[in-house]
Formats: sequence, structure tokens, C-alpha cells
Amino acid sequence: MEKDDGLFGKPIEWRYTMKNPRLAIFDARLIFFVVLLFLHLRVWTALLLFIGILLFWAMERYGYRFSSSIRGIRARLAGPIRPARPLSRYRHAIDFGFEDHPILGDRGTRKLPQPAPVKVKKGAEAPLPSPSPAE
Repeated sequence: MEKDDGLFGKPIEWRYTMKNPRLAIFDARLIFFVVLLFLHLRVWTALLLFIGILLFWAMERYGYRFSSSIRGIRARLAGPIRPARPLSRYRHAIDFGFEDHPILGDRGTRKLPQPAPVKVKKGAEAPLPSPSPAE
């Protein structure tokens, strides 16, 4: 045996370090469900192991790694908009439409149409309101 040979007499190559760990034909991450089944032997834990096996098999069947599929689920839950700063650090928009523009003056704002002024006869005074009975 050479000094670079592994435990079983095969050469150790770096390209194998990126492969997913496996237990027989299953992904090694299923060991969590197997240990859970052995420590808590119930029907629902056996079903959980079976669902986990099916889920891992489906991910491998469609060409996803476990970490990639978890990242995809997280991205789907987060949504398409991910701001770089928290919402509390954003400057919220303020509407200054009620003020005149300092350079444009009256041209910078839109004016509402004003009703025509009502002509009042000079000398005619409006009658005073009568006092209410509560006063």
C-alpha cells in the first residue's frame, strides 16, 4: 500500500470530499429519523421516517441536493423582495405637495379650480342669529 491509500486500499482523491454522505442507498441525513424511530418506537415516527425517505428520494430524483432544496424553500418563503436594510432604517416618503416649490413658485403646484366670487351688496348686513334657549 502506498502512503496516500485510504482505509480500503483505494487512493483518496479530493473530488470525493464534495459527495453527499450516504448510508447504503440513502442520504446519511436520514439517520436523524432512524434514531428518532429507535428512541421513540411509535407508528407516527415510522411514518415520519418513511416520509423522510420519500422526500430525500424525490429531491435526489429531480437533481437537488439537500442544502440546495432547503435554500430554495427559504427563498420561496422570503419572497422576491429582500431589502438590504431593515424596514426601520428606511426613509419613508413624505408628500410636500401642499407647499410651493422654492424655485417654481406657484407653477410647481397644481391649483384646484376656485368658484366664482359672490357679489355682496354694500350696506346690507346679515341678520344676527337668534340666541338658543339653552343660553
